[in-house]
Parts: sequence; structure tokens; C-alpha cells
Amino acid sequence: MVENKNNNEAKKLGLSDQISAPVKYDPNMAAAGAGQIPAEAMEEMEKTKKELEEFKKKVVKKFPFTISLSILPAGSFKFFEEDEGLLPEETKKKPLHLMLLVPEEHFKDIPKKIKPEVLKIAEECKQNLWVHFKTPVDVWNYGLDSKYEFVDAIGSSYPLHDTGLLGALRVATIHKNLVLRKFEKYVASYIVGGSLVTGTAGKDSDVDTFVIIDDTDVKRMPRMQLLEKL
Repeated sequence: MVENKNNNEAKKLGLSDQISAPVKYDPNMAAAGAGQIPAEAMEEMEKTKKELEEFKKKVVKKFPFTISLSILPAGSFKFFEEDEGLLPEETKKKPLHLMLLVPEEHFKDIPKKIKPEVLKIAEECKQNLWVHFKTPVDVWNYGLDSKYEFVDAIGSSYPLHDTGLLGALRVATIHKNLVLRKFEKYVASYIVGGSLVTGTAGKDSDVDTFVIIDDTDVKRMPRMQLLEKL
């Protein structure tokens, strides 16, 4: 999402402008705003999706085991760039950042097989892309390292291809932010588990979540009453 002082100027911004805008990513707003995207922005997103259709088809055909391929939120570009150590000359090109998730068993194939082929396809399609290659384990390691903004960004990314994991993560991301917004005082941890974490989630999979409640500061409400209310 893009923050602009001038609302009229914001309305004129296309997806390409938003992609390049160095604004701070707000996962709460991104998750809460899912489903409330302005019509003009949706049109731009669909246009970009069509432009990447050939790239997506070639990638999925070459690597049919691909879990998901998505466009990362514009405001998350900066911290992904910093995390992977992109050079200034690379960031100046203002590439479109994509997230490609592959099964953990293909982790060793990323540097010598998957990455070179995907970058070759991007060049053939004449797309200015920077593709981040991860496995589900990498995604959950962000959480273990307290880099929650990375997990939120992936969960809020715009899907080009998804076998189910990305959709499940999106649901968990939105639910987490709604829970924190209403009960942040009592939530010690919000945890995901099951098929979502093992990387085997399909389109019909449920989302297993655990909410750890800190009830130590409750003065006038019995523990069971608090749990029932939550």
C-alpha cells in the first residue's frame, strides 16, 4: 500500500508506481484491507498479472513442483532487499519482487538449477524481476527469528500461482491481525501449525492456529471466564 498526503495523487498511481514506492509496509493495514482494494488498483494488478502470465506458465511448466509464485507487497521490497544484500545498482533498477516457494526437498537445487533457469525465463520474457527463492522452512524461520513482517508480507502477496499454502497463509495472516487488534493485551503468541507448516497444505486444507493467552494481568475476571470470552 502507498501512503500519500495528496489523495488525488494516490488515486492516479498505477501498480508500477506503487511497486517502486519506498514506503513502509504495514501488515495490519495490508491484511485488514484484503478484499477492500479499490477497483482501479485491482485493474492494475490484473494487468500486471496478465503481463506475467507467460513467465508464470514457463516457470510452472519447467518446475511443476512449485508451491507458489506471487508478487510481494510494494512496501516490503526494502527489507527483503536489505535481508538479501542487494547492491545499490540492483535496487536502482526498481525490479518487481516475486516470491517463489518450492518444497524443502528441492532446496539444494535452488542455486544451481532452479534459480538460473527462472532468471533465464525472466530475461526471455523481458521482465524486470527480482525473484526470491524460498522453501516453507525459510518462511517459518522468519517467524522463529522474530521477523514477523516477512511472514506477513508473503501472506499478503498477490498470487500468480498457488497450490494452497499461500492461500492458507493469507487466511492466517488476516486472522492473526484481527485477533491482535482486538485482544493484543492478552495475546502472548500466535502460532500456526499442521499442513501449513509442513508445506503440504492444499486448496482444501484447514488452517491450524494456536493462540497463547497471557492472563497474568487479569484482576477481576476468572481464568475460565476470560478464555470463554476470548
